[in-house]
This record gives sequence, C-alpha cells and structure tokens, in this order.
Amino acid sequence: MRQSIRFLTILLLGFWSVTATAAELQTLTIGTSSFSCNTVNVEEQSWVNTTGGPIHVQRVVLWMGATGHPIDTGALLKRQSDQMILSIVAYDRYQPPAALHQWGDTFTPHSFLVAPGDELTLRAWCYGGAGINGQMFAEVWWTTTP
Repeated sequence: MRQSIRFLTILLLGFWSVTATAAELQTLTIGTSSFSCNTVNVEEQSWVNTTGGPIHVQRVVLWMGATGHPIDTGALLKRQSDQMILSIVAYDRYQPPAALHQWGDTFTPHSFLVAPGDELTLRAWCYGGAGINGQMFAEVWWTTTP
C-alpha cells in the first residue's frame, strides 16, 4: 500500500511538472479581509490583469476560513468579462473543522484565458451568528502561454 501511494505521488508530481514546463508557473492570491457573519454577508475582491498580455489560468484553490460554528460559508471565482465561474464551493459547518476547508480545480492540459484588462473576482459569503467572522482566499496558478 505504501509503495502504491508513493508511486501515485510521483506520478501526479511528474504530471504537474510536465504540464507547467510550457512557461513559468506563477501564482496570485485574491482574498477578503475578515468580515462579520452575524447576518448573511457577501464580500467581493477583484484582481485586474495588468500583466500586459493574456494569462492562462491552470489551477484555482478556494480556501474558506471562519471563527466559530455553526456557519454556512462559500466562495466562487469568476471571470468578469463573461461571468464564467472558474471554481465554486460551499460548506455547512456544525462542528469544529477536522481539516482545512478548501477546494481545488485543475484545468491542465486546458486553461481559462484572462485577457489584458479583464478581472478575476472572488465572491465570498457566510452566515453564522454573533461573534463569527469569515475570511476567504482564492489562489490562482497561471502561465503566459497555454
């Protein structure tokens, strides 16, 4: 069993490194500040592509953090020009978390194109009650070539 897990890990890491060799893989993080979950609350943060050229999004990881429970929380990342959702996740938490609340989508060997001047917007929401705060992040891996 241990050997098969080691093989699978090497296989996955090898696949990722091969798909990312077309260009230098870069990351950006879009995040909210801490916000209250006393009522249904929605926060948005955007990133504008000012790189001077198109970027090709290869992977997105959404991370949801919150103080306390119970809480309903969620996040999505969308491309503003056409409202295309790149990634979305929602979670109901009734007990303290056993692990990080995160969701990842990998698009390789394909990618999502973000043109110069276009935006990626993180939309995050939560509802929990008095004294509960949320904070959400989107980590985006991208290249300058597909």
